[in-house]
Amino acid sequence: KKGSGKKGSEVNESCGNKSGKKGSGSSSTPCEVGQEETLSSIITVIVYEDSNGNGIQEENERLLPDVIVSALDGTQYTTNANGAVTVGISGESLEVSVKDTLPGLTLNGQPTKSVPAGETVRFGYVPVEEIIITPPPVLESSLVSVTLYVDS
Repeated sequence: KKGSGKKGSEVNESCGNKSGKKGSGSSSTPCEVGQEETLSSIITVIVYEDSNGNGIQEENERLLPDVIVSALDGTQYTTNANGAVTVGISGESLEVSVKDTLPGLTLNGQPTKSVPAGETVRFGYVPVEEIIITPPPVLESSLVSVTLYVDS
């Protein structure tokens, strides 16, 4: 049973990935036999593409899978196919963060947020417009001729 906090031979899958390695949408490392972890609540993190840049997740906006969400202690989790990760916590809140940019996207808001127990936090990314910079043409009249003489 996830989050049971029971001690003994029962596997508590919510004990977490304390090594700082990538998780799987929730914690991925089961507790060792006899290890105790009391989880009082869960938090949910949702990552989405904020296509209109208004900072509000709307039904038509794409959820982003495979985004790494990091906890303050260095534990990392990865969003699932629905752009979400659920984490069991033992305190009143958990501070989580995401990268400022993803391929073709930039974060719309702060990269670190404190999530109270039982709550959901959302991180929205806006599409980045590709800007192509073309250098101005070089005019022949702007070319300079230089002659070097060696004085011996």
